[in-house]
Amino acid sequence: MLAACQWTKAGGVAGLAELIEDGAVQVRARLADVHGLRGLLVDVDDVRRAVRLRSGGELSPKEAATELNMHEASVWAYMRDGLIAYAPLGAQAAVISREAIAQFQTTYVTTSELATAMGSHPRYVAVALRDCAVQPVESPHGENKMRVAVYRRADIPRHFGETYRRRYGRR
Repeated sequence: MLAACQWTKAGGVAGLAELIEDGAVQVRARLADVHGLRGLLVDVDDVRRAVRLRSGGELSPKEAATELNMHEASVWAYMRDGLIAYAPLGAQAAVISREAIAQFQTTYVTTSELATAMGSHPRYVAVALRDCAVQPVESPHGENKMRVAVYRRADIPRHFGETYRRRYGRR
């Protein structure tokens, strides 16, 4: 139980005891030789899940990646670079609010999204954006582990779609 208190944002021993009392976290076992709350064994993943639900149903990076239609490593890279706001949930875990995902989607666009909207391939869209002098905010060729380039929506010319179709046709 102490490890679960240290590695999660459950609110310490009192917060974890409250989660157990509410039935949000199940006690898996009890150590016979250890008295008090220290003898309770709980699953850390159960505690993280309960804290996420208590804080408003936020998403894990894996769930956010599914929603954003990108790889989880890219989501972690965007979180590290400050493009996606998140709240740490202990050691090597985090939660992302739906508002942060909506903010990311309104501010940034990936080459994959643009390609899908135009019925093309991301490679051709990236070349066309480069031709329009639009540089990515994050690129898969950097030191981060993202797998797709991200552009600011405000940087993309309004006429980009029609210019792309006129110049390159559907690819």
